[in-house]
Amino acid sequence: MARLFIRPDRQDTHVVQDVLAPGGGPRRFADEPPVSALVIDATTAESRPEFAGAAATAGVPALIDPLTFGLQIAASPSSQFAALPYAAHASTDASSIRLDHLVSEVIEHQLNRGATGIVLPYFHIRELDDGWDVLSLRALDAAARARDAMGLHLGSMAVLSGNRRALSSEAGLRFVDRIVSLAVDCGVDVVAVCVSPAGQPRDSYDGVARSAAVLERACATGVPTIAWRQGAYGLAFTALGADGYECGIGQGEASDIAALQGRIRTHQPLEADGDFRRPRRAVYFTSWQRSVPLRAAQVILTNPSVQGEVLCDVPGCCPTASDTVSRQRHHAVRARAHQLAELSKQPERWRLQHLLQELKAARGAAQRANEVLERAGESYRVPLDNLTAQIDYLAYKQDLNRGRLSA
Repeated sequence: MARLFIRPDRQDTHVVQDVLAPGGGPRRFADEPPVSALVIDATTAESRPEFAGAAATAGVPALIDPLTFGLQIAASPSSQFAALPYAAHASTDASSIRLDHLVSEVIEHQLNRGATGIVLPYFHIRELDDGWDVLSLRALDAAARARDAMGLHLGSMAVLSGNRRALSSEAGLRFVDRIVSLAVDCGVDVVAVCVSPAGQPRDSYDGVARSAAVLERACATGVPTIAWRQGAYGLAFTALGADGYECGIGQGEASDIAALQGRIRTHQPLEADGDFRRPRRAVYFTSWQRSVPLRAAQVILTNPSVQGEVLCDVPGCCPTASDTVSRQRHHAVRARAHQLAELSKQPERWRLQHLLQELKAARGAAQRANEVLERAGESYRVPLDNLTAQIDYLAYKQDLNRGRLSA
């Protein structure tokens, strides 16, 4: 069965506890939680030990993302990343980063915060031959050696993070082969592929094709592969061969590592009497595989001309549209788990066709929803171009597969 990894935000404590509790479904078996692993940002793990505790109680792996791409920029002293024990190793020059102590500190931090699997340190590759590609290979090897020297027998994950244009080039795909091969030699259990940027509402066919090319290259090696930070393309990439995907809860559904680095670099502290920064409220729609801002979602869900096409149909999740809105973060986890389970039920050779039919229906619903939003005076629009880009790419892959079978 395909795997769903969920990354909670700091305010999601009760959501995580609820969906991981018995009866939190939907689930394939009565005693199986709806998610395969909980991914906790290293900065969140500092202040929310409850997440690792909830995962341990539910028997779900707890993975702590070390966010080591933050070491590639000069972090703002007020950022949460700057408070991590290994943040002192940061350098904008790849040749200046010393791996001897860094890898041990990264692993120890995860263990001290309740991790039950190890995410090996990684860097984001913007351009090939910029130094970070070589350092990524060295860091993977050094971390595996440190893991083995510590006598750890926990599962481990390697993360390949890079710019989609660089990694989808001919040289980039050769680098993908190289780093995945090294990951296998290092004894990792799974490779997470984070192609950035990807999944944005304006993503074109070229963006979908480049992101998919990198992921498919990793999958072709036979190594268990997870699409990392790819909620918007999670089902598509799973249909193309990934073992599942990872994303946030009603947010963090697209990957943009450069933007995350920018937030770490430019972080400003709140005023002493300022309000706590809360993420936007959004509602996940299974039809479009992305979350819609709350106001727009309410307009769509209460309009009789379109609501029947987009209401939650996940068993035991949302009896009414108001439940979808009021418990939108619970709904996001359960709906994604249900979609992935439904896709997994399909024979592999039928998965592309199954998803294509779903996306084509979703495009029609999106067109009608956008008409409703326009009449209501809302500025938000469901991203039709990106839905079309996914449809066109999956149709291309389906035709390619048919040609191979008939040859």
